[in-house]
Amino acid sequence: MSETESADGNGNADSGGSSVQRLIDFTTLLLSVREAALLALGLMPDHTESPDGVDLAAARTQIDLVDVLEEKTRGNLTDDEKKLVDSVLYELRVAWVKVKGS
Repeated sequence: MSETESADGNGNADSGGSSVQRLIDFTTLLLSVREAALLALGLMPDHTESPDGVDLAAARTQIDLVDVLEEKTRGNLTDDEKKLVDSVLYELRVAWVKVKGS
């Protein structure tokens, strides 16, 4: 799928024929995984989860996913993308340790 194609492959955001296009790139993917991990750590509000909002296993999965992305893209990222990956991994690992220890 190209960066300007959406889920249906035709540039449409949904099957209803909407002409809204979504730009999905490495940064968007990485920040999406980051958000999922922070949600799982209970550090972002999510009213659909457990009362305390913490799911350490889900957070660990998201952190591991970023780690795999870092490993598999090593040497192929721009300087800004590399800095973002490193920053996100550090942030999430520190947050996971803090939440696990509390």
